[in-house]
Amino acid sequence: MKTILKCKWAVSLCLATLLMAACSTEETNVPPLAENESSKLISALEIVNQELMTDTANVQMKSWDQGDGNDSNVDKILELFEDVLKQYPEESKDVAFVIDKYIEIIDQSDELTKDEKMVLKPAFAAVLYSTKFWDDNI
Repeated sequence: MKTILKCKWAVSLCLATLLMAACSTEETNVPPLAENESSKLISALEIVNQELMTDTANVQMKSWDQGDGNDSNVDKILELFEDVLKQYPEESKDVAFVIDKYIEIIDQSDELTKDEKMVLKPAFAAVLYSTKFWDDNI
């Protein structure tokens, strides 16, 4: 299951990156997608993300069944991150700064397992790409 999750995270991140590149043609020199191509890419991203959410929920439920009932390290970190995002950043560069600091701490942590790091880092990458997309397109 962990290998499947890693693959789906990678696919999700790749699809999101392609979508961002296609939406920000000035910065990436990528030709804009035709409307039907863009729709197909968005549909693929939604499907992969839905599968990923289901698989991640299954893994989380399994860990809760085996755990002591306390929140996981991943849950705690994501809750703290969400709190910081609600209070601090005003622009995508602020979000990027916060994410860089979180990634730096995660990379150096001996308290997090490789699997926990594998879940957190793509989640932060998705937030970063999403923030840039909405900044550029709103």
